[in-house]
Amino acid sequence: MQSYALRFRIDACDAQWNYVRFEFSDGERVCATGYMKGAVVGKKGFISNAESYATLGQPVYAAPLPDAVGHWRNVERDMVSKVW
Repeated sequence: MQSYALRFRIDACDAQWNYVRFEFSDGERVCATGYMKGAVVGKKGFISNAESYATLGQPVYAAPLPDAVGHWRNVERDMVSKVW
């Protein structure tokens, strides 16, 4: 069975979502990569990144969205608009 190292890094965020890049690697070779998004949710719903980062004593990571994430968001928005 092959083993891989898994690395994560926050590439960007907006007011609510954090966009995290992940990579599976075999030594120095990247074998697979992708993105996921996550948010902080409390009893009353989503908690803004400004509030959650401040609670952790960290600045909000304000970087431009990578092209792949921008494309993903556009496709997701289009799909949701057709369903709802």
